[in-house]
Amino acid sequence: KIDDLSVRAKAAPDPVRVISAPRVAWKVAPNTANNLIYAGIVGLLVGICLALLQEYLDDRVNMPEDARRIMGAPVLGFVPLVEESKAHLIRQSHGGSLLESYRVLRTNVRFATVGTESTAILVTSTVPGEGKSLTVSNLAVAMALDGRSVIAVDTDLRRPTLHEKFECSQRPGLTNVLVGNTSLDEALQETAVPGLRVLATGPLPPNPAELLNSPAMRQLHAQLRERADVVIYDSPPFLASADAQVLSADVDGVLYVVQFGEARKSAIRHAVDLLSQAHANLLGIVFNKITLSGIRDDYYYYGYYRYYRYYDYRPKIEGAPSQRRRRGRHADYEAMLAAREAHEQGNGQASPETETGSDTDGD
Repeated sequence: KIDDLSVRAKAAPDPVRVISAPRVAWKVAPNTANNLIYAGIVGLLVGICLALLQEYLDDRVNMPEDARRIMGAPVLGFVPLVEESKAHLIRQSHGGSLLESYRVLRTNVRFATVGTESTAILVTSTVPGEGKSLTVSNLAVAMALDGRSVIAVDTDLRRPTLHEKFECSQRPGLTNVLVGNTSLDEALQETAVPGLRVLATGPLPPNPAELLNSPAMRQLHAQLRERADVVIYDSPPFLASADAQVLSADVDGVLYVVQFGEARKSAIRHAVDLLSQAHANLLGIVFNKITLSGIRDDYYYYGYYRYYRYYDYRPKIEGAPSQRRRRGRHADYEAMLAAREAHEQGNGQASPETETGSDTDGD
């Protein structure tokens, strides 16, 4: 049996045939380079889709173009963020970005209302807390510093704050004049800023919208125009009540304050519809509470804020690091001026090369 099996095994064909001798093995899969390229492309597409989705779902106004496109009005001013502890009225002695921002706003408002002898402006916002009252106060101060007669009127008969900012009495005020208890001249209060007077709210009524829409209020509009070059109304937020819509129809223009990065696009669209229904003249938009750290460098209209920010926060102490840097920055220029002066004393005049070099270095 064993011999029979051996013969059969030798007679059976061999299923294995060697084609070539074995060589060194190499890696065929996975291809790391191709996988990295594919992963990068897929990750880029997914990131773009997520960014577009976030932009679509984010209802906040994060760019000036957003508000300009929704409201169909120009941006007249950009006001930087002021810390609550530092919130105060501007003065001519103050410098920096806050004063410059209201100077720019003042100029743009004058251009927007050119051709009118007496200007009545309503300042409002979408919701409370966007800084409209502080904008009214500082814009009134800026116009008064420009030599114009200004009256700031607090028509926010629900949450008045204008009398607190100017540190004046709330009574007598607007409501006293409207009901006939006080004359307008008696209700107007002088402020520390020459040329600026304030008309506070007076006692808060139970029916503000009806009072602001009364014939007495329309008569008061005309009286205020006769007594000042500019009348600025601080109204309630547009979506909080109907007061702002009532007042917007009786003024020359509306300034709309938008808090940067917080105002909602849907709410602004609703406010624009209400403005259109009232046939109000929307002068422009004021972007408020702009954080300097979040400003993009490619927006040229933000540039002057960075320029003045250096002077706002530079140390006042002699020998402080920033002042040493400033001295070091101009050390070469001062040395060059000294050399030029010595050269003039020696030769009687400076050479053209020296003058050209000093101008170039000075620039």
